[in-house]
Amino acid sequence: MEMLAPGRPRSLGRAADLADARAVLLIAAACRKTLRQERPRSGPARVLREALWFIWEEPRLPRPLVASKYPKSYPWSPGARAVFGQHVGKRPKGGWGLVIEHLYPRELLVADLLKGDEGAKAAGAVELLTERLMAAVVTRDDDRQLPTRAQSDRAWHEYASDSWLRYRSAGLQLDDFAPLP
Repeated sequence: MEMLAPGRPRSLGRAADLADARAVLLIAAACRKTLRQERPRSGPARVLREALWFIWEEPRLPRPLVASKYPKSYPWSPGARAVFGQHVGKRPKGGWGLVIEHLYPRELLVADLLKGDEGAKAAGAVELLTERLMAAVVTRDDDRQLPTRAQSDRAWHEYASDSWLRYRSAGLQLDDFAPLP
């Protein structure tokens, strides 16, 4: 059986990718400097998570998007596709109830960047972000079925060999995931 390809942000071209990777690295370095024993990690990690989204991921999402956030070309769970279909593509009252779920937990990527071990140069950061930012569109209920970040704290090489390992362990049927038409 061929493995389902996760959704991935697209390159904006070498120059833009390098410039944005440098910006992410500078923010990661600044966040790293604020980490102290007596201070919770959540503040600097949150700043870096937001930077990853606004500087790197969101501008590279393949268009068209649903609600300016959910790429139609990413794999969508059956429930996510059903929500979209029930509302004929129009935002339901109370919102879509969808999640861009990162197959490699974003908290692990943030921790990788805060360590400063990998991607210390812009070219390395481009490679790191390109391979580790992968996602699917799921419902909030689907998301709750997946193992938490703490339960998924595995080495990158395990995700590299099976990007859907959290979905398999949750018993989600990957054969039923598909992009929106």
